[in-house]
Amino acid sequence: MHRRSAVWSALTVLLSAVLLMGTVGLAATYESLAELPEPNMVIEDHKFDLTEFDGGSTAVTGWQDLLEVQVFVTEETLIFVITGNGPMLPPPGGRAEHPMLFVLLDIDGDGGRMSLDDMLDWSMGRVRGYDVLIGYYGGNVGLRRITGSVFGSSLPVEHWREENSLYLEVSWGLLGGFPESPIPFLVFAENDPKHPLREITRDMAPDGYPGQVPPGTP
Repeated sequence: MHRRSAVWSALTVLLSAVLLMGTVGLAATYESLAELPEPNMVIEDHKFDLTEFDGGSTAVTGWQDLLEVQVFVTEETLIFVITGNGPMLPPPGGRAEHPMLFVLLDIDGDGGRMSLDDMLDWSMGRVRGYDVLIGYYGGNVGLRRITGSVFGSSLPVEHWREENSLYLEVSWGLLGGFPESPIPFLVFAENDPKHPLREITRDMAPDGYPGQVPPGTP
């Protein structure tokens, strides 16, 4: 309990400090898919497994149909490369009214199972133990705290897209330091199309129980 409080307090201070500074002046560790080394871990997701807003199946495909998540751990940063079944969103506006494509992270190791239904109520993110999200929330790409039913202000993170993949990189400093234990994470995607007759579709990887960012020396 004390470790959770200490980590969360440190995270809050760091986020506040960077907000005052404006932007994070770090360059991306890797600039293209061709530069990427072997990932520390890989999660594969089923193709054509999108779920409609009402819980039914759908034949619609696109970036929100998650296929693979690669995790890279460096001494300075944590990197996710998310690959979908279609070209990734261009910043800042995306191709939807309110697209969501992000990684939920549990900084202190308490994160548990979440379902697509849980994503309808953001207070469940905190209940399940998740602290921050990294990626798209609407037209903005950044790092946000999960404070309950709403999110805190976003901080910029390094990101780029190539073909069907999105690259996201955040410094360990913004996450409370290099991890001593595994960090649970989940990747969530939702497309809310501008066309009123097209359904809202969602996907998650891994389904249900979270993956684990491996600790230790990269």
